[in-house]
Amino acid sequence: MTSLNKCIFICSGEYPDYEAAAIRHVLLARGLNSLAWQVEFWLFSRQMWKNLSEEQSFGLPFIRLWCEFSYFGRIGKIISRVFAIFRAFYRLLLARFKLVASGLSDEASHRTIVAVMTTDFFVVTPIVAFAKIIGFETFHERTEFPHLMIGDSVVERFMLKVYLKFVMPAFDCVAANNDSLVKYIVRHNPRVVKILTVVDADFFHPSRNNLMAADPYIAYCGTMYGSKDGLDMLLKSFLEVSVVFSNIKLLLVGDTSQKEKLRHLVDFIDKNNLVDRVVFTGRVERSQMPKILSSATVLVLAKPANEQNDGNFPIKLGEYLATGVPVLSTAVGEIPKFIRDGHNGYLCAPNEKSFSEKLLQILSDLNSARLVGLRGRDTSEHLFDFRAQAKVMSDAMLFSRQRQS
Repeated sequence: MTSLNKCIFICSGEYPDYEAAAIRHVLLARGLNSLAWQVEFWLFSRQMWKNLSEEQSFGLPFIRLWCEFSYFGRIGKIISRVFAIFRAFYRLLLARFKLVASGLSDEASHRTIVAVMTTDFFVVTPIVAFAKIIGFETFHERTEFPHLMIGDSVVERFMLKVYLKFVMPAFDCVAANNDSLVKYIVRHNPRVVKILTVVDADFFHPSRNNLMAADPYIAYCGTMYGSKDGLDMLLKSFLEVSVVFSNIKLLLVGDTSQKEKLRHLVDFIDKNNLVDRVVFTGRVERSQMPKILSSATVLVLAKPANEQNDGNFPIKLGEYLATGVPVLSTAVGEIPKFIRDGHNGYLCAPNEKSFSEKLLQILSDLNSARLVGLRGRDTSEHLFDFRAQAKVMSDAMLFSRQRQS
């Protein structure tokens, strides 16, 4: 009998903040499709994928459940979320009735999995509860420690307790992308699977893009706000490098609309006469990213050592490696498990001195660095390919009942 397994991706993150996670989810969905799963995306808020062409969205169905109530402000967003949840209830109930009516509800070859890919408490809780009530299996993904994603209010701390004690244990399977997070989750739900970061290596293939820009530059891509990616460390390190290599620039790729949050970075650049050496590109269309990244001399990630980075594995690192450009990262979290210094990438301690010294080493021997970059691409292709990780997810969902029993 032909498999008609179906996976419903529940997504609620707001675009553009949700872009990296959305890309991850679409890649996993493409991999599941190649394994004969029928995949649908149910969107609970505005996301980038809804407005893409069929070719750009790879033919995946994106179902909009939310409605616009923008004239009501914050209340409008709450109304929209409630509306989306009830529409999801209706669709889940309809899907269940169809299975029962067709006599396929108990067939192993006709499984329906509700994959809750959001961490929004007000979406996760009712959806997993309703899915369990009507007999659908559930899957959940975590990519960061839950307690680091909430504020310090009494209400948020209460919601976290409810989530950890009642909601997370309810899932038939929970995925995490690193060992620290697996150890954390297993205390609340023993049915855990590790799914690494995922990459479409073909999208970043260097043969499709420029291998080196005429004017050399170091590139970083990601968030410009907060301390997660260590931009302060990166700028201080670049200041040291700029003295030795007077022709190289630093390209910072990412959203720059929140000017006040960038003030300390801009002040540092101005104070140290780096205005002509550091370039903020602002938000860049994803279609342009392969050319920008693969044309760089070095790709950098200066993550500091902290609890957040201990329980996270950066998506961008897999994309960096896929370009074939030499990659320099700080040795934090799980990164050293996949990058060996001087072999398929470069690692250094999470401080300005080590970072600048390693950058100088790379720039002083670009012939060796290019070979390291090519081995990094091999690592990305073999470890982070979205089809291989989707197979891990598929196996976890298909065998979730056996593990639970």
